[in-house]
Amino acid sequence: MKHIAIIMDGNRRWEKTKPLARSCDGYRKGAEIINQMIEKVIELGVPYLTVYAFSYENWQRPIKEIAAIMNIGMEWLISYKNLMINNGIRCRIIGNRDLIPYGTLNQIEEIEEATAHNSKLNFQVAISYGSRDEILRACLKFSKQISLKKIKTLDEKDFSQFLDTSNIPDPDLLIRTGGQRRLSNYMLWQLAYTELYFIDKLWPDFTKEDLALAVETYNNTQRRFGRI
Repeated sequence: MKHIAIIMDGNRRWEKTKPLARSCDGYRKGAEIINQMIEKVIELGVPYLTVYAFSYENWQRPIKEIAAIMNIGMEWLISYKNLMINNGIRCRIIGNRDLIPYGTLNQIEEIEEATAHNSKLNFQVAISYGSRDEILRACLKFSKQISLKKIKTLDEKDFSQFLDTSNIPDPDLLIRTGGQRRLSNYMLWQLAYTELYFIDKLWPDFTKEDLALAVETYNNTQRRFGRI
Protein backbone atom coordinates (compact mmCIF):
# COMPACT_ATOMS: atom_id res chain seq x y z
CA MET A 1 0.00 0.00 0.00
CA LYS A 2 1.29 3.43 -0.97
CA HIS A 3 -1.52 5.87 -0.28
CA ILE A 4 -4.38 6.28 2.22
CA ALA A 5 -7.01 8.99 1.70
CA ILE A 6 -9.41 10.04 4.46
CA ILE A 7 -12.69 11.96 4.55
CA MET A 8 -12.78 13.29 8.12
CA ASP A 9 -16.54 13.47 8.63
CA GLY A 10 -18.47 14.07 11.83
CA ASN A 11 -16.78 16.96 13.61
CA ARG A 12 -19.94 19.05 14.03
CA ARG A 13 -22.07 16.05 15.02
CA TRP A 14 -19.47 15.06 17.61
CA GLU A 15 -19.61 18.55 19.06
CA LYS A 16 -23.40 18.34 19.43
CA THR A 17 -23.01 15.22 21.60
CA LYS A 18 -20.88 17.17 24.10
CA PRO A 19 -23.10 19.45 26.24
CA LEU A 20 -20.17 21.59 27.41
CA ALA A 21 -18.48 21.89 24.02
CA ARG A 22 -17.69 25.34 22.67
CA SER A 23 -18.26 26.35 19.08
CA CYS A 24 -15.89 24.47 16.71
CA ASP A 25 -14.54 22.21 19.48
CA GLY A 26 -15.28 19.30 17.13
CA TYR A 27 -12.84 20.70 14.59
CA ARG A 28 -10.22 21.31 17.28
CA LYS A 29 -10.52 17.73 18.49
CA GLY A 30 -10.48 16.54 14.88
CA ALA A 31 -7.19 18.35 14.28
CA GLU A 32 -5.67 16.46 17.22
CA ILE A 33 -6.74 13.15 15.67
CA ILE A 34 -4.79 13.98 12.49
CA ASN A 35 -1.58 13.90 14.57
CA GLN A 36 -2.37 10.38 15.71
CA MET A 37 -3.18 9.22 12.19
CA ILE A 38 0.11 10.60 10.87
CA GLU A 39 1.99 8.68 13.57
CA LYS A 40 0.16 5.45 12.72
CA VAL A 41 0.60 5.83 8.96
CA ILE A 42 4.35 6.29 9.44
CA GLU A 43 4.41 3.24 11.74
CA LEU A 44 2.62 1.22 9.04
CA GLY A 45 5.15 2.34 6.45
CA VAL A 46 2.60 3.95 4.13
CA PRO A 47 4.35 6.81 2.26
CA TYR A 48 1.30 8.93 1.30
CA LEU A 49 -1.60 10.25 3.36
CA THR A 50 -4.25 12.70 2.12
CA VAL A 51 -6.98 14.21 4.33
CA TYR A 52 -10.07 16.16 3.25
CA ALA A 53 -10.03 19.27 5.44
CA PHE A 54 -12.15 21.88 3.64
CA SER A 55 -14.15 21.30 0.47
CA TYR A 56 -14.80 23.62 -2.46
CA GLU A 57 -18.48 23.53 -1.45
CA ASN A 58 -17.66 24.52 2.15
CA TRP A 59 -17.20 28.10 0.96
CA GLN A 60 -21.03 28.26 0.96
CA ARG A 61 -21.14 27.96 4.76
CA PRO A 62 -21.64 31.00 7.04
CA ILE A 63 -18.66 33.38 6.99
CA LYS A 64 -18.03 33.03 10.74
CA GLU A 65 -17.87 29.25 10.49
CA ILE A 66 -15.52 29.41 7.49
CA ALA A 67 -13.22 31.80 9.37
CA ALA A 68 -13.22 29.57 12.46
CA ILE A 69 -12.42 26.41 10.48
CA MET A 70 -9.64 28.16 8.57
CA ASN A 71 -8.15 29.57 11.77
CA ILE A 72 -8.19 26.17 13.50
CA GLY A 73 -6.65 24.53 10.45
CA MET A 74 -3.87 27.08 10.14
CA GLU A 75 -3.15 27.04 13.88
CA TRP A 76 -2.72 23.28 13.62
CA LEU A 77 -0.49 23.46 10.53
CA ILE A 78 1.72 26.15 12.05
CA SER A 79 2.03 24.34 15.40
CA TYR A 80 2.90 21.12 13.56
CA LYS A 81 5.38 22.74 11.17
CA ASN A 82 8.58 22.07 13.14
CA LEU A 83 7.52 18.51 13.89
CA MET A 84 7.01 17.90 10.15
CA ILE A 85 10.40 19.42 9.35
CA ASN A 86 12.18 17.35 11.99
CA ASN A 87 10.37 14.08 11.23
CA GLY A 88 10.73 13.97 7.46
CA ILE A 89 7.11 14.83 6.64
CA ARG A 90 6.42 16.70 3.42
CA CYS A 91 3.23 18.77 3.53
CA ARG A 92 1.38 19.83 0.39
CA ILE A 93 -2.00 21.46 -0.18
CA ILE A 94 -4.33 20.33 -2.95
CA GLY A 95 -7.30 22.43 -4.02
CA ASN A 96 -8.26 25.71 -5.63
CA ARG A 97 -5.76 28.21 -4.28
CA ASP A 98 -7.44 31.16 -5.96
CA LEU A 99 -10.17 31.06 -3.30
CA ILE A 100 -7.87 30.85 -0.27
CA PRO A 101 -7.29 34.22 1.50
CA TYR A 102 -3.93 35.76 0.60
CA GLY A 103 -2.46 35.70 4.11
CA THR A 104 -3.51 32.10 4.68
CA LEU A 105 -2.09 31.06 1.32
CA ASN A 106 1.26 32.67 2.16
CA GLN A 107 1.45 30.66 5.39
CA ILE A 108 0.57 27.47 3.53
CA GLU A 109 3.24 28.04 0.90
CA GLU A 110 5.85 28.71 3.60
CA ILE A 111 5.07 25.33 5.17
CA GLU A 112 5.21 23.64 1.76
CA GLU A 113 8.60 25.19 1.03
CA ALA A 114 9.99 24.35 4.48
CA THR A 115 9.07 20.66 4.12
CA ALA A 116 9.67 20.26 0.37
CA HIS A 117 12.77 18.07 0.72
CA ASN A 118 11.24 15.62 3.22
CA SER A 119 10.30 12.14 2.06
CA LYS A 120 9.45 9.92 5.06
CA LEU A 121 5.75 10.74 4.64
CA ASN A 122 4.02 12.72 1.89
CA PHE A 123 1.12 14.43 3.66
CA GLN A 124 -1.49 16.15 1.49
CA VAL A 125 -4.22 18.38 2.93
CA ALA A 126 -7.23 19.06 0.68
CA ILE A 127 -8.28 22.68 1.27
CA SER A 128 -10.74 24.50 -0.99
CA TYR A 129 -10.84 21.20 -2.85
CA GLY A 130 -13.54 19.82 -5.10
CA SER A 131 -12.79 17.08 -7.59
CA ARG A 132 -15.02 18.45 -10.36
CA ASP A 133 -13.35 21.84 -9.98
CA GLU A 134 -9.95 20.13 -10.07
CA ILE A 135 -10.81 18.29 -13.29
CA LEU A 136 -12.08 21.49 -14.93
CA ARG A 137 -8.89 23.31 -13.95
CA ALA A 138 -6.86 20.41 -15.36
CA CYS A 139 -8.76 20.68 -18.65
CA LEU A 140 -7.96 24.39 -18.83
CA LYS A 141 -4.26 23.68 -18.24
CA PHE A 142 -4.36 21.06 -20.99
CA SER A 143 -6.09 23.41 -23.44
CA LYS A 144 -3.38 26.02 -22.86
CA GLN A 145 -0.72 23.43 -23.67
CA ILE A 146 -2.61 22.57 -26.85
CA SER A 147 -2.80 26.25 -27.89
CA LEU A 148 0.94 26.60 -27.27
CA LYS A 149 1.47 23.43 -29.31
CA LYS A 150 3.40 21.87 -26.41
CA ILE A 151 1.26 18.73 -26.45
CA LYS A 152 -0.68 17.00 -29.22
CA THR A 153 -2.22 13.91 -27.68
CA LEU A 154 -3.67 13.03 -24.31
CA ASP A 155 -3.98 9.77 -22.39
CA GLU A 156 -4.85 9.05 -18.75
CA LYS A 157 -1.23 9.28 -17.60
CA ASP A 158 -0.75 12.61 -19.35
CA PHE A 159 -3.99 14.03 -17.95
CA SER A 160 -3.13 13.07 -14.38
CA GLN A 161 -0.15 15.41 -14.57
CA PHE A 162 -2.55 18.36 -14.82
CA LEU A 163 -4.37 17.40 -11.61
CA ASP A 164 -3.54 18.76 -8.15
CA THR A 165 -2.19 15.30 -7.29
CA SER A 166 0.39 15.27 -10.07
CA ASN A 167 3.18 12.78 -9.26
CA ILE A 168 1.21 11.43 -6.29
CA PRO A 169 0.02 7.81 -6.62
CA ASP A 170 -3.73 7.19 -6.60
CA PRO A 171 -5.08 6.14 -3.19
CA ASP A 172 -5.19 2.42 -2.46
CA LEU A 173 -7.62 2.90 0.41
CA LEU A 174 -10.24 5.57 1.17
CA ILE A 175 -11.55 5.80 4.73
CA ARG A 176 -14.66 7.84 5.50
CA THR A 177 -15.80 8.33 9.08
CA GLY A 178 -19.21 9.55 10.25
CA GLY A 179 -21.48 6.91 8.76
CA GLN A 180 -22.04 8.48 5.34
CA ARG A 181 -21.52 6.32 2.23
CA ARG A 182 -20.56 8.82 -0.44
CA LEU A 183 -17.45 10.44 -1.94
CA SER A 184 -18.59 14.07 -1.58
CA ASN A 185 -16.70 15.29 -4.65
CA TYR A 186 -13.39 13.97 -3.30
CA MET A 187 -10.69 12.74 -5.68
CA LEU A 188 -13.17 11.30 -8.20
CA TRP A 189 -10.52 10.70 -10.85
CA GLN A 190 -7.98 9.27 -8.42
CA LEU A 191 -10.43 6.93 -6.61
CA ALA A 192 -11.41 4.96 -9.72
CA TYR A 193 -9.99 1.68 -8.36
CA THR A 194 -9.59 2.58 -4.69
CA GLU A 195 -10.95 0.28 -1.97
CA LEU A 196 -13.63 2.11 0.05
CA TYR A 197 -13.93 1.73 3.82
CA PHE A 198 -16.81 3.37 5.69
CA ILE A 199 -17.11 3.54 9.47
CA ASP A 200 -19.90 4.97 11.63
CA LYS A 201 -17.53 6.50 14.18
CA LEU A 202 -17.33 10.28 14.07
CA TRP A 203 -13.90 11.62 13.15
CA PRO A 204 -12.97 12.96 16.65
CA ASP A 205 -13.55 9.44 18.02
CA PHE A 206 -11.48 7.69 15.32
CA THR A 207 -8.44 5.90 16.74
CA LYS A 208 -5.16 4.38 15.62
CA GLU A 209 -6.76 0.98 16.18
CA ASP A 210 -9.58 1.91 13.79
CA LEU A 211 -7.02 2.88 11.17
CA ALA A 212 -5.13 -0.37 11.66
CA LEU A 213 -8.37 -2.34 11.22
CA ALA A 214 -9.14 -0.48 7.99
CA VAL A 215 -5.68 -1.32 6.67
CA GLU A 216 -6.06 -4.95 7.73
CA THR A 217 -9.37 -5.13 5.85
CA TYR A 218 -7.65 -3.69 2.79
CA ASN A 219 -4.82 -6.22 3.06
CA ASN A 220 -7.36 -9.04 2.98
CA THR A 221 -8.94 -7.72 -0.23
CA GLN A 222 -7.91 -9.04 -3.61
CA ARG A 223 -7.65 -6.19 -6.12
CA ARG A 224 -8.08 -7.19 -9.76
CA PHE A 225 -8.37 -3.82 -11.57
CA GLY A 226 -10.79 -5.37 -14.08
CA ARG A 227 -8.59 -8.40 -14.67
CA ILE A 228 -9.31 -12.03 -13.75
